[in-house]
Amino acid sequence: MGVFSTAKEPVFTFVGIPIPFYVAPVLVFAFVFILWSLAPNSTYQGVLLAGHLWALWVPPLLGVITWGTWMKFRQAYWWSKQDTKLFELKIPREVLKSPLAMETVLASMHRAGGEGTFWDRSILGKFRPAYSLELVSFEGQIRFFVWGRKGMQNAIETSFYGQFPEVQIVEVDDYALRFPIDLEKYGVWGMQYALTKDDVYPIKTYVDYGLDKDPKEEFKVDPFGNVLEFLGSVGKGQQVWIQMVIQVTTKDWRKDGAAEIKKIKEEAKEAEGSEGPVMLSEDQKRAVDAVDRNTSKLAYDVGMRGIYIAEQDKFNGAMIPGLINAYRQFSSESLNGFKPKGGMTQFDDYPWESQRMKDEVKAHLLTKYKRRGFFRAPDVDHTFVLSVEELATIFRIPSRTIEVPTLPRIQSSTGEPPANLPT
Repeated sequence: MGVFSTAKEPVFTFVGIPIPFYVAPVLVFAFVFILWSLAPNSTYQGVLLAGHLWALWVPPLLGVITWGTWMKFRQAYWWSKQDTKLFELKIPREVLKSPLAMETVLASMHRAGGEGTFWDRSILGKFRPAYSLELVSFEGQIRFFVWGRKGMQNAIETSFYGQFPEVQIVEVDDYALRFPIDLEKYGVWGMQYALTKDDVYPIKTYVDYGLDKDPKEEFKVDPFGNVLEFLGSVGKGQQVWIQMVIQVTTKDWRKDGAAEIKKIKEEAKEAEGSEGPVMLSEDQKRAVDAVDRNTSKLAYDVGMRGIYIAEQDKFNGAMIPGLINAYRQFSSESLNGFKPKGGMTQFDDYPWESQRMKDEVKAHLLTKYKRRGFFRAPDVDHTFVLSVEELATIFRIPSRTIEVPTLPRIQSSTGEPPANLPT
């Protein structure tokens, strides 16, 4: 991502340290003050010269400072003109395919058009398509949703029908937009998810659990079932919303992986203190193989958010650890995993943390969820990169191995896949 990406504030780099532009005036003033203290006459002459030549440096400086604001404005304006749709995935009773089928779906949806030219990107404010993969529990009733721009409907339908022809894809009203932000009536707790290590390291995926093989159903151990069991445990008057907003990454994923592998080998070489061939430990070999496999796959920028909502008299604090640890089974001590970040986790119930501060965070969480905001202003939030294999591990059509009473399944699709599906 570039300097003026919506994924972070505009920054410049000094001695390898990223510094926000709004800090620059303070640094300049401090620099001038130090020079004035050391050499007042020379500094005075320099300031006079800079004043006479203002026309040469002020306009470019203002352009650099305001460019990020311009980009945010154009992107927000362009986005306000876009129509979006929410689709519910109705799960069939018999799903015999491995998670590789979901990985194929995500690979098919991996489309990066829309911001290829400077005009599109910087003048019109366009940006590449984003989707939101959502797992939701309404009082224990589990639902699967996919959200995207109206223009991406065909990509969503053809990608899913190509692998899961029995699935029903139904356009529905947006449950999140219908939900009122009424903090007097509802208790709200939420956060973002982050990775425990650099994103070139994979989480524990379905391949690690042997689900890429084809054993008998009764011998399969599917950790995705733990997520659905948690969602199924949500009580009356309560809801849990889990959201994964994704867009094709522009990060040089393969290059970053190669750099990390090189770093591992260099550390092993330094530890040995020899100039000969590098002997990696078993953990280092596993790390090298895992990083290499992970970064060889297509990847998405991902923002993950989880929210627990309940009527005030039904709010159950015991649900919060469940939300935090919903994806713990995909974590690995030697590789990567998920941890909570931001949202309500920033509060520790200190006396100065007022209820008003907490309510503002809760309202912002709900607003960002409703707008599926992570990558564009004003809803920029923490993101990381996941491969399609990793994504297919944490969001997919559950096989018949997973039996959760509150997960409704249909006998078969009542509609037919689009007639123009590729063969």
